[in-house]
Amino acid sequence: MKTISAAILLALLILLALSACGGGTVGSANADFRPDLVIASECTGEDIDMQIEAGAATSAPCSYWLGRLLAIKAAYSARWGHAPDFSGWRVRLVRTVDGPNAPMGGGRYFAGMTWWGVGGETGGVVDLVTVSAFAHEMHHVDLGWNAGHEGWCPVFTDWEKTEPTVLVDDSYLCK
Repeated sequence: MKTISAAILLALLILLALSACGGGTVGSANADFRPDLVIASECTGEDIDMQIEAGAATSAPCSYWLGRLLAIKAAYSARWGHAPDFSGWRVRLVRTVDGPNAPMGGGRYFAGMTWWGVGGETGGVVDLVTVSAFAHEMHHVDLGWNAGHEGWCPVFTDWEKTEPTVLVDDSYLCK
């Protein structure tokens, strides 16, 4: 029986951590990215192109959800001194981002996922089941494709707690 070296084990653990949510898809690891969504509506504001998948749990117009994204982006910018540029990105409000090939296994719930270099976009695609997960995924875009969740606790998660429309991640990020 062969043993796995510490370096290989560490690399595998890092890859798993990066794929857990927003840091998750580079190269061929895009098994759950769904490029062929049926889009019910789309809108653009500032540097955000937004699409809403048919069947996503919403009756509000795209412009309403875009306004929520822009408000979260403004709050992020106010706290961190900047926000990432979403030119070359698409933000989609979707029915689900989990599936049989999801990075953490089929059936695991994800509130959002950042897909790097997919969908014909130069940046990528951010899929959200809930708009409140946008701050988390935006932080991934801001930090870059190879950044996981290291160092997010308590600074980022404490900020999330101050924003009433932002999903708080500390229950799983800060264990």
